[in-house]
Amino acid sequence: MSTGLTLAALQFSLALSWTVYVVFLPALLTQAGLAPSWLPWLLMADQAVFVLADLAAGVAADRSAAALRRLGPALLAATAVSTVAFLALPVLAGAGAAPWMLAATVVWAISSAALRAPVAALLGRRAARPTLPRWVAWWTLGLALAGALGPWLTVQLRGSDARLPFVLASLALLAATAALLRVERQWPPPVPTYPAEAARWSRPLAWFLLAAVALGLGFQGHAQLNAAPQYLRFAAAAELPAWLSLFWVAVGLALWPAGEATRRVGAVPVLAAGAALAALGSALAALATGLPLLAIGQALSGAAWGAVLVSAWTAAVQVGRSGREGLSSAALSALLALAALLRIAAVAAQWPQQPTVQAWLPWLPAGLWALAALLIARTHPGRGVSP
Repeated sequence: MSTGLTLAALQFSLALSWTVYVVFLPALLTQAGLAPSWLPWLLMADQAVFVLADLAAGVAADRSAAALRRLGPALLAATAVSTVAFLALPVLAGAGAAPWMLAATVVWAISSAALRAPVAALLGRRAARPTLPRWVAWWTLGLALAGALGPWLTVQLRGSDARLPFVLASLALLAATAALLRVERQWPPPVPTYPAEAARWSRPLAWFLLAAVALGLGFQGHAQLNAAPQYLRFAAAAELPAWLSLFWVAVGLALWPAGEATRRVGAVPVLAAGAALAALGSALAALATGLPLLAIGQALSGAAWGAVLVSAWTAAVQVGRSGREGLSSAALSALLALAALLRIAAVAAQWPQQPTVQAWLPWLPAGLWALAALLIARTHPGRGVSP
């Protein structure tokens, strides 16, 4: 259980750092003397860095594991760099050093992205095959907790001094990384990888990655674009943080059943079922004529998204056996970051405010998630993406 809590704490710290960053970024830009128009461009640049850094870190993690070296030193170095850059952001902004603040933002984005792929490679290389979905569920729990806390934290932190939240988030990340290093020393060393065993980029994998794009875009549309306007039809603005947390609470509650189902029947069936149920939940939310039906739709889509995350990460890690666990999981992470980039770009272009877009936007996530379910169905068990 201590290993699971460590994995959850690391993912929670990473997600919490991003929440703190997004909450304070507008004020930091103002303090640094930058116009508000910088905000969407900087957020898009962050996501672009995540895409590239995830892939690079995945390749580096695989090379480290292939050489039978432990990942601890690389994780510790990335955490140290990430912490220093993150702590420098409010200091540099307060000093009006805009160029240095932007440079620190890039360094933080690269170093924080470098913490994700090595952990996935560690799970893929060290975790026993039957236990992998359980560890992935623990890892995803940290994301669910941060997501549930995010709306409330956004309200509480807005307008406050940025330095203390930045320090606390950095300390949490350092503590979680230190705990992970202890866990790594307790696990057996990685098994040598031979060229003949390397994972091949097959047609089922191509369908899987296409499905990941649809899944990521569906999530961005449902949770980031549609959820708040849908709730505001029936609830007061002051109640919004609590209702937005419902999706992530459902994610957290679904993780262990999803992990057990993934272990028993395989990642592909659970992933396809999760995508289909997420589409159903999103459709119910779009059709809702009152708060109860909307809450049911949001809870169903949240639980289904929890199943999607567990099965998708499990499939991504297993697709890379043996030797490319880092790259295959980094590809999934990069595609999800790309979906976030596209959503930020759409908001910056004010597309969601266009009347023609507003007519079909509530149905976009359901369509994308249904498409993902169909694409996943084309990945046949035993051909690279099933346990």
